Amino acid sequence: MGGGYGSDASIKFDGIAEKLEIVKDETKQRYTLNFSNDSSSENYFVRVTMGNNLTRTTAIQSSHRNRIWYMGVVAEVSCSE
Repeated sequence: MGGGYGSDASIKFDGIAEKLEIVKDETKQRYTLNFSNDSSSENYFVRVTMGNNLTRTTAIQSSHRNRIWYMGVVAEVSCSE
């Protein structure tokens, strides 16, 4: 789905996540976080999976767009003042 003149086609989550569920899978040694969020024009379902080796997968499914997903590694961020 593309944006047109004067429109913002980005995915933004405003407000509190709905139907939040956090599941620990002892067998696969990972956590899965599921939630949904509704905007004025779309509904989203988000699944974040994180293993004990800090690899992470994030999948976002929309009522109006193709599903997208990201893979990465969780890392500590240091902030200096």
